[in-house]
Amino acid sequence: MPIAIDGSNLGGALGGRRGARDARAVVESLQPWVRSRKGRVVLVFDGPARADVAERYGPIEVRWSGAQSADAVLLRLIAVDPADWWVVTDDRQLAARCRDAGARSLPVGELLRRAETPHGGRGGNRAPRAKPDEQVDVAFWERFFRGEVE
Repeated sequence: MPIAIDGSNLGGALGGRRGARDARAVVESLQPWVRSRKGRVVLVFDGPARADVAERYGPIEVRWSGAQSADAVLLRLIAVDPADWWVVTDDRQLAARCRDAGARSLPVGELLRRAETPHGGRGGNRAPRAKPDEQVDVAFWERFFRGEVE
């Protein structure tokens, strides 16, 4: 199952050197997790393409929104087969629009928690409770991050 990630949201959650303005560092933070799973990952950033960031890093495809919003690019990306996509974002309006289109959404913090846990399993901490508008299929994501679902 492909994943579309709001790169600016992810960068903002990472903060510091890996923050929203450092797209390469955002890509680098995802690489170990992406290598351990199967499936397509599209990372979408706001703004024009940057010369220091490649269009592809192995299985990670990087897209830039240019003059439009990254939200518009993400919605267009999932439009063909929305039920096939997961969209990772903390933007509640974008998450709701993606779910309304038929895609599934996941908060950035949940992606980070899963990506930091070896083999995508649970760490020592319990999963945070999802807010009503951010319901997460935890069992699916556990299988997904173990690479059992494409």
